[in-house]
Amino acid sequence: MGASALCRATGAVTVSAPVPVESGPQTAEMIAQYGPGIVRYLRAVEVRGVPRPFTAFVVPIGTEWRVIGVSD
Repeated sequence: MGASALCRATGAVTVSAPVPVESGPQTAEMIAQYGPGIVRYLRAVEVRGVPRPFTAFVVPIGTEWRVIGVSD
């Protein structure tokens, strides 16, 4: 299993460069759960090449970036 199995993708799955985010409707639940300071670390990446493209929200945890939320 890997990117090719993501959301029934039939072609290449790609992601955009990570970009900082601000407080808003898409991040409200993450801010409620982790506190307002999360926006300093939170980044958004656009996932494309799937039937329904979406945004994944990632934060650094240890030495890796982890998905903590998604939005369509």
